[in-house]
Amino acid sequence: MSDRAPECSDERGHHWSSAGEGGCAENPGVWSMGGTTLAFRAHCTRCGLVRETLARGRQRNPGEGDEIAYTPARD
Repeated sequence: MSDRAPECSDERGHHWSSAGEGGCAENPGVWSMGGTTLAFRAHCTRCGLVRETLARGRQRNPGEGDEIAYTPARD
C-alpha cells in the first residue's frame, strides 16, 4: 500500500483538514482504536480526496505497520 497521495487537481497541492470528519470536538477526525492504535481521517479542502490513516502505535505485532488509504471525494 502506498502512503503517497494521488496528485491534487488544484495546482497548489493538497490542503488537509479534519473539520467535519467526526471524532471529538477537541480533536476532530481522530479515534482511539484501543491500546495505542489511533485512526485519523482528513480531507483535502481543494479536491475532496479523503485520507484515512491507521497508526498502530507501540503495541503492534511483528511486521505490522501503519496504514494510509486514499478515497475519491465524497458526494
